[in-house]
Amino acid sequence: MGEQRTFAGLAWDGKKKRTRREQFLGEMNAVIPWAALLALVEPHYPTGKGAIPDETTILHFRHLLEAHQLTEAMFDVVRRLLEGRGLLLKSGTVVDATIISAPSSTKNATDTRDPEMKHVRKGKMWYFGMKVHTGSDRRGIVHALTTTDAAAAEIMQMPQLLHGEEREVFGDQAYWSEADRQAAKACGVRYRVNRRPTKRPLTEQWKRINRARSRIRARGEHPYQVVKHLRGFTKVRYRGLMKNTVRVFAAFALANLYLMRKRLRPAGATCLL
Repeated sequence: MGEQRTFAGLAWDGKKKRTRREQFLGEMNAVIPWAALLALVEPHYPTGKGAIPDETTILHFRHLLEAHQLTEAMFDVVRRLLEGRGLLLKSGTVVDATIISAPSSTKNATDTRDPEMKHVRKGKMWYFGMKVHTGSDRRGIVHALTTTDAAAAEIMQMPQLLHGEEREVFGDQAYWSEADRQAAKACGVRYRVNRRPTKRPLTEQWKRINRARSRIRARGEHPYQVVKHLRGFTKVRYRGLMKNTVRVFAAFALANLYLMRKRLRPAGATCLL
């Protein structure tokens, strides 16, 4: 006797077209390294029955991730997966940063703003929140990240965003340093950071060079588009840098998988949910 089909199964088979959400979830399900991620969590998570978790269970799980820094380990698992598949280019690093906004209002239980978030001015606009700093390859796959308050100088995070095997480094004008350029040259690393005007405006030649460098540097913004626009991570959800950093590592691990999903998906695999 063949397998008995349920009404839900028949209804699913009868669907003519999957929604974009279903397609997205299916693609991600096919490329997420579930076995490796579960192996990280299992030593810290008590086993139990497979019931649908309630809000309290989810809260406890988030605290577990925070206490053991598991999302950072998950980010590292994804990075090693991409390295092993030859999908993480090591010839060059693009350094960049983005601001994640935090509530600036004091209308809350403590009548205070988050003390770990800061204000920063960009152009004519003021922002309040935290800053995520990333080092990515030339295709935008993030291999290193740090977090600070929004007012922290981006150039101070640069050493932590390099893996040491680069032959060239790209960044916007916020990362320009003549001393760093000289040090990179001495090490045989091509310093492709956009030059910043000092006492005199940039020449037309340097403007053209900056524009050429920016075409590559802009690829470092691809994971930000995924994290902010696809996943909706435009504002912090919790108070304090640590709790939000836990979420940042998870978000960028998933962004890396999303950007490489077509190359990671097994040949002939279908988008199963």
